[in-house]
Amino acid sequence: MKIGPKARLPKSLPFWTWINGELMLAIQLTDEGEIIDGHPVVKLKVIRGSVGTNARWGATTREHPKGSPATCSQLRGIFVHDKAMMIDDIHVYIGSGNINRRGFFQDGEIGIFTVPEQLKAAPDNPARILRTDIWAEQLNLPPSMGATLLQDPIAAFELFRRHFYGGNRFVPLSLFDLNDDADLQFSINSNLLMNALVNIGMGWFTSVREKIYNSFVDPTTIDDPQPKPGP
Repeated sequence: MKIGPKARLPKSLPFWTWINGELMLAIQLTDEGEIIDGHPVVKLKVIRGSVGTNARWGATTREHPKGSPATCSQLRGIFVHDKAMMIDDIHVYIGSGNINRRGFFQDGEIGIFTVPEQLKAAPDNPARILRTDIWAEQLNLPPSMGATLLQDPIAAFELFRRHFYGGNRFVPLSLFDLNDDADLQFSINSNLLMNALVNIGMGWFTSVREKIYNSFVDPTTIDDPQPKPGP
């Protein structure tokens, strides 16, 4: 297929593209300098999920008229957006709130807290089963193996130190091109801006930084049991 403008495509292959609800994997790019409707376009070779006998995912193929909008993204890794908490294989929280101060005390959320103390030693303790299942998934282990291998959380935690070549799904941030991460770059550039303001005699601006953080980013309310300034 032909897609453009080239400047808005990911910088390297492969990458994903969504067109009219169909997910495709772009594996080859050819730039012949072609112009369509005044925009430079490139030719993409793609893999379509449900084509052939070796279908890899459930995307349904369909016709795409000329001019259909496309979304392209290069997913370099998975970042866990945590909304669950387990403590000592006894206490479990699952809900919509993020595991941070704002999620617990500021935003309107709903959550469930469960699992009584007496279940800790039970063979069918749901808190332990949930933890070992989640840990097994992140360590790339079969759930049946996780139930035995990960029962002791302190000993099992050492398995997260395995190299990713050994199957560990947790990898160091150094493996990713952080210069390409818009959110991270915004954070870095914000710190650079603060330093620049100090250097030109506008250090007073940094004095209101905590107020901005506590008011808009991670607000403290009267419901917070231990209110403290932000960073």
